[in-house]
Amino acid sequence: MDEGEQLELLKEAFGRFVQASDELKVSYDALKARAVTLERELRDVNVRLNKSLGETQRLSSYLGDLLNSMSTAIVVVDPSFKVTLVNPASMKLFPGLRKGRLLAKAAPLLERLPEDETWEKEFDEGGRFFLVSSGLIRNGKRAIGRFFLLKETTALKEMEAELNRSRQLTAMGEMAAELAHEIRNPLGSIELYASMLEEDLESRGMHSDYAKAIREEIQRLNNLVTNTLLFTRQVEPLRRAVDVKRFLERIFQLFRPLWEMAGVEVSTRVERESTSIDPDLFERVILNLLLNSLEALRGRATPRIAIKVEGRGEETLWTLDDNGPGIPEEVKKKIFNPFFTTKSRGSGLGLSVCYRIVRAHGGKIRVEERAGGGTSVLVEYKEGSGD
Repeated sequence: MDEGEQLELLKEAFGRFVQASDELKVSYDALKARAVTLERELRDVNVRLNKSLGETQRLSSYLGDLLNSMSTAIVVVDPSFKVTLVNPASMKLFPGLRKGRLLAKAAPLLERLPEDETWEKEFDEGGRFFLVSSGLIRNGKRAIGRFFLLKETTALKEMEAELNRSRQLTAMGEMAAELAHEIRNPLGSIELYASMLEEDLESRGMHSDYAKAIREEIQRLNNLVTNTLLFTRQVEPLRRAVDVKRFLERIFQLFRPLWEMAGVEVSTRVERESTSIDPDLFERVILNLLLNSLEALRGRATPRIAIKVEGRGEETLWTLDDNGPGIPEEVKKKIFNPFFTTKSRGSGLGLSVCYRIVRAHGGKIRVEERAGGGTSVLVEYKEGSGD
């Protein structure tokens, strides 16, 4: 190849090199522009992600505050019933409830509930009532957990029971009051004549057992009439400061012959010397409770009644214990209902009257099983202002 041909080849190779360089520069510029565009888009995406993350965090914080402030208990579990979310209200209801624990160990009530997709049901757990709602949590068609919403309705149930009790009292009140007034006047006359007959028979050296029995039955009927009148009328306590020991001594003057005849040992322990009550109304409470205990102690080898009065800050607690046979659980639920009685000769008004008088003092009365056997009746109220 001569020198001219070599030169042409070099020119052609150089031309191709220049063309390739130009094409490479164009590609580089295009790639650089694309990189700038991608960088700008990435920056915009990052801004949007940060904004979205901030909103998500704010929403999460808001939802967390909302869950923490709710009085309704909320529990969420995974398919294996392991707790994944709880709020303070649920931990208050079930102290052992924690994230990561199995529901059956922390809150057995929830673990044994229906397995339907969604449901709402009310439960009685030893006198505490709960309204429970539940539903499955799904991701598409797949169930990934279950939620529970719990609300304690015990206070509402108590209000409903109190309303029903008030309706019963209203319905029966007028009839019972009229009947009691009609009975009381002739009872007074009969009791007077029975006492006169008893004294007359004794003065002649004759047996007065029948006359005495008549007088005792009249006293029982008179007690029934008194309870009936207290049961039917509006109870409005006139509270004043009362010396507890003197108050009990006045009651014991009435009750002592009965307990001595029955061989019952009665003890008192007074830790609060003065209390604000209506002494006339409250006397009926203590007498009714003592008479109930006396009835329960019949046939016991060593019958005992213990009365304790103690102060707990602004609260005063009266406890009356006996070592009788105790009260069955099903009876405890009805024991303060008017006209409910387990006695063959009882009216079912004594404890209902106690309930009304204690409630009128702003207090509560309840019956518990006594440790070691027997029954404890507890009366608790807040001290009011006394004259």
